Amino acid sequence: MSFFKHRGRTLMLAATAATVGLVWAQAVPGACPGDPMTNCGADADVALVPIVANFAPVDGRDTATVSAAFYNSADQYFQPMLSKVKAGTDDTLRLAVGGTGVRNVAQNRRGAGAAVRSRAGKVIVRLPERSYKSAEISLYAVNGKRIMRGKASVSSAANSLSRRDVTAGVYILSVKEADGGAAVTSRLTHRGGSLNISVSFVAGGAPDARRLPKRADDPYGDGSGYTIKVSAPFYADTAFDIHPKAGMNERLVINMRSAFDGFTDSRDGAEYKTVKIGGQVWMAENLNYETPEGSACYGNSSENCAKYGRLYDWETSLEACPAGWRLPNNRDWNELIAAVTGAEITPPPAIMFLIDHSQSMTASKTGGPGSDVNGNRFRVTKALVDTIFRTYPDAQVGVAVFAEGLVLNSSWDPNLVLFDGVTHPSGGANQSYLPMKALNAPASGGGYASGENPAWLHVIRGMFNVPADKSAKSTLRNGTGGAAPEVSGTNISIAFEAAQKAFESVSAPKKRRYIIFLSDGDPGIYGGDPASNPRYAMQDNFIAGTNTPATYTVFLTPDADPQPTAKLIEMTENIKANGYSETNPTSMIWAMSSDYDMLLNSILMSVVAQFIFSDDNKAGTKLKSKTDWDGTDEFGFSALPAGARGVNQDHTPNAFMLIGDAGYWWSAIEYSDIKAFNVALFSRCYSQNCGQTGEPLYFGWFGSDKKVLNLVRCLKN
Repeated sequence: MSFFKHRGRTLMLAATAATVGLVWAQAVPGACPGDPMTNCGADADVALVPIVANFAPVDGRDTATVSAAFYNSADQYFQPMLSKVKAGTDDTLRLAVGGTGVRNVAQNRRGAGAAVRSRAGKVIVRLPERSYKSAEISLYAVNGKRIMRGKASVSSAANSLSRRDVTAGVYILSVKEADGGAAVTSRLTHRGGSLNISVSFVAGGAPDARRLPKRADDPYGDGSGYTIKVSAPFYADTAFDIHPKAGMNERLVINMRSAFDGFTDSRDGAEYKTVKIGGQVWMAENLNYETPEGSACYGNSSENCAKYGRLYDWETSLEACPAGWRLPNNRDWNELIAAVTGAEITPPPAIMFLIDHSQSMTASKTGGPGSDVNGNRFRVTKALVDTIFRTYPDAQVGVAVFAEGLVLNSSWDPNLVLFDGVTHPSGGANQSYLPMKALNAPASGGGYASGENPAWLHVIRGMFNVPADKSAKSTLRNGTGGAAPEVSGTNISIAFEAAQKAFESVSAPKKRRYIIFLSDGDPGIYGGDPASNPRYAMQDNFIAGTNTPATYTVFLTPDADPQPTAKLIEMTENIKANGYSETNPTSMIWAMSSDYDMLLNSILMSVVAQFIFSDDNKAGTKLKSKTDWDGTDEFGFSALPAGARGVNQDHTPNAFMLIGDAGYWWSAIEYSDIKAFNVALFSRCYSQNCGQTGEPLYFGWFGSDKKVLNLVRCLKN
């Protein structure tokens, strides 16, 4: 049984079938006077389960949530949390119970042979005449309310009932023989709108009332068990199995266990609180282990170390956690953010890089200054792919390099794919692109990849290897290590056509598909007669932005006042509005020089951060402690505003800063030779919105110089 959080609610990977449906309703204590074993006015198919959860409220949080999952699951239906109970207060849960056995419809022995089918608002019930002469039909909502009721009989010509405007949801259909003998129960999922239930009586049994296999993890063997989970703030989730019967059941007493455990660091005897959040176990305090070098107390004050924990440079932080614990990486932080905000853990992204390699980039033909004479666009792409790999090894990444046509040649590397959809032929041979595959997927050797058992990452790294002298013509290799040819002209449309072709084979959802587009100009086609050359007519096709995922364009220019072109701006606006996915409106365009650090930092923190980081501002308030700043500490993470120590441009120590206003925690992932990632939490005023309108920034991802001193929060292996 799997439990997880989604949008602030606890969900359970439920084992459900037609036999049972949840009909929760919070009852009032003492609502069942008289004989405790009566059904207390409940329907015959409802079990009443008294429950009390014993725990001491923390910070006034005195309510526990209760959720349940069925053992008799054929379709893995997710059942949401539907009940809350007060600490130490008796309450009553209502659970639907039905026939025995695990079938596509649950039916008692006398009713064997009945079948139920449902599709597009029409429900067809087939009943065997040997067991049913007349029947009572009832449809219940999950809260136990009956919303449809009717009768059917063998002698009646019309046996159906209908209702308009039935709300979308899950319902329980009950069909019982009038004398109380045969019975069939089925769970229905309705998409909303009209619902029609028709009943027919057939000789013998319905042919499709087949038996489904029993689940191996059903402890009762009859498909009628529940797993109940009780969750309370600052307490460990408690899960247990019950086998309720119709009517009143025995009282359940749940004694909750604190989620906080202790850990003692054997190196210095320091004791730390720990807390389980989602599926992770974190230290609930910042690390305070003195290392021989690479760490310090804020302001060199031992009192600050005792209160806030110690500050570490990145290299030291990698080895600072005690045995059995480690410095969390980007994906670990993402999982934490998902757990505290209820968001989904995002799947790996699919990213296509489109890179201009026309001669205007290097000025080899134009005679101008050149937009990227050092090939930094290729060096930056390589660094970005390395960073993506460290967070999502299974991210799907592809590359198309273009000039007047596609530059890559399928004869250079066996992993390249010949682009058979070329509508803008440039005369180049074997025009190809690198399709999108998982970076950790195996690749064919030879060409760009070297060594044994190369992965897709190695192909991209080999493609963008830049020689030490950064010579312009060698910034993109051909398959044998020489320089890829430079071609005049800029055919942007063919690059986007290749990208659209590549996206056809990816598994990532549309909202996780992205294009990073680096170019230095508008389309320019050379050669031939404009009246007869189809390339001229097609060169502006890219502007429409049709069938294109979210796109982030970097317009490279040596101009002192860089401005993107009107065509690229229009393309960006069209892609924002094309409806391809919910992330398309985030498409952006920048104009900048090809300076390596500027280019890397801009794309990484403004673009790639969206792909690889969970960045939910609500996480900040929930993770921050209730003391020292404005947090709610809903999960016991207890983050404190411990500040940091900065560095100068030459990486030498600078001043301590921001204690009381911010906290910065290292990630184990670097993104360049001199910088690594960290997560940061801010107070309301430091968010630069104090006294201003707009939502304060409480949470963010940053890249810091590795010599900066930040906090360490250890994660259990």
